Amino acid sequence: MNIKTGLVAIVLLTILWLGDTQPANAERKAKNYSYTAVLMDERAGIQAYKAGDFSKAFERLKGPALHGLKQAQYLIAFMFLKGQHVDQSLIIGMGWLGVAKESKIKSWQSVYDQIYDNATIEQKALIDNKVAEYIEKFGSRTQKIKCVNRVPVGRKNTRIECNKQEGITPLYDIELTLANDNEE
Repeated sequence: MNIKTGLVAIVLLTILWLGDTQPANAERKAKNYSYTAVLMDERAGIQAYKAGDFSKAFERLKGPALHGLKQAQYLIAFMFLKGQHVDQSLIIGMGWLGVAKESKIKSWQSVYDQIYDNATIEQKALIDNKVAEYIEKFGSRTQKIKCVNRVPVGRKNTRIECNKQEGITPLYDIELTLANDNEE
């Protein structure tokens, strides 16, 4: 084999190798949409939720919830707890509420505690497992989110401001139902 043939072979192999990896990289970029888009989806989802458009709210909030944004997680929790656009599920709802309470908002903690205290022993075990799973997947640490609670001047309600830190984070699908339907 001469040098020219060898170089052509190396170039072709490199092109084939890069060609195989490009779809995976493109898919990763499509799934990890920009943080600005995540924030815009969260705002639009919150507005849709307040307007009672739960279908639109769910579609706009699920991405931000998966990326660790606490307000989106909190509203997704209530959509599952109340059965708004999704099948009602105490366990999935409490899983989302459990990860949302990483924000340390007292009223969210209080709601979580009240629901948890009224759950059966079996439900509490399922809730504990689901919260641990969701914190592992969608928690601030995994999703590289830093949130700060602020009370804007002239307001009494706490506002959560979250910022995404550098780096690629894992992306999981949202769970719509439990594997076993004997959750409650």
